[in-house]
This record gives sequence, C-alpha cells and structure tokens, in this order.
Amino acid sequence: MQPLFNFNSSNELLPKSKACQGHIIYSVNSSNHYIVYMGDHSYQDLEFVVTTNHEMLASVTGSVDRAQAVALHHYNKSFRGFSVMLTPEQA
Repeated sequence: MQPLFNFNSSNELLPKSKACQGHIIYSVNSSNHYIVYMGDHSYQDLEFVVTTNHEMLASVTGSVDRAQAVALHHYNKSFRGFSVMLTPEQA
C-alpha cells in the first residue's frame, strides 16, 4: 500500500496527490499507527463497515470528521478491522 501523505521538512503532513487534497488532517506529530483487529470477516458491505468504524472511532477522536481524518484503511475481506493514526492517549 502506498502512503497517501508525506511529511515536509517542518514535519507537517502533506497530501501526496490531488485525490488526498481537501481532506481534513489533524496533527499527527505525536500519533502512532495502530491496526485494530475486530475479529473474523463479518460479510458486511464496505460502506457499512467504514461507517461503523468511523462511528466507533468518533467516540475516541471526538467527531466523525476527525475519525475519517485519522482512519487510514478499512479491512473487510480476510478479517474485520481498520488502521488508524492515534495519540497514545486516544489508544
């Protein structure tokens, strides 16, 4: 998987392509990458999985917008889960 964002010399997160521009990005300088495993594949459609993941993350990040900004990938084929950038306090 190719990264969607790069860090510049000031350690700011920048979109790697125009497809990533316009997304709300919150400071990740003190964030870590986590992969959250939620069990076996649930056979739900991807839209349902993504929405459910964002709602769950919103309880940690404070809003669905922030949850969408920190979620990097949603897994729904081999297992159920997602990858996310969170601060140690949020994790």
